[in-house]
Amino acid sequence: MRAALLLTIAAFALSTVSSPARADGEPGGSYKRTCAVSNFRDSILSAFCARESGPYHRASQLDVRQCDGDIFNRDGGLQCYTKTGWGSGRAIPRGSYIETCRDVTVSGQRISGQCKDGGGSYRSTSLMVDGCPIGTPIDNRDGRLACRGR
Repeated sequence: MRAALLLTIAAFALSTVSSPARADGEPGGSYKRTCAVSNFRDSILSAFCARESGPYHRASQLDVRQCDGDIFNRDGGLQCYTKTGWGSGRAIPRGSYIETCRDVTVSGQRISGQCKDGGGSYRSTSLMVDGCPIGTPIDNRDGRLACRGR
């Protein structure tokens, strides 16, 4: 059932795109298990990705130039770990928070998202990373983003 739904969404996505996806240049990654690529052009990957909470899919984009390693689907959003520094957009810093946070983005010196607290509820949180040494992993501390070791 889920595979049929994914194929239907992929067919719809491909039929609505004005320029065809370039299958030969698509970046690899675990996202391919749960996302249907709609386009890849000028380093921008566009796809419809499965959400954790049901059969609904979400459109997502990612500039892959900042990615270091795997491109993955996190609750319907394409994401990757950044090569250096703190990244931009959906290229995010490494850390344990990724296991318990969703909708994570980086804008300037601020990383934002929704993270689970001790009771399992998601809380909106953000962290100004200019006080953290570059490359320091980020953790989720009871629903709040924090620099590891601080």
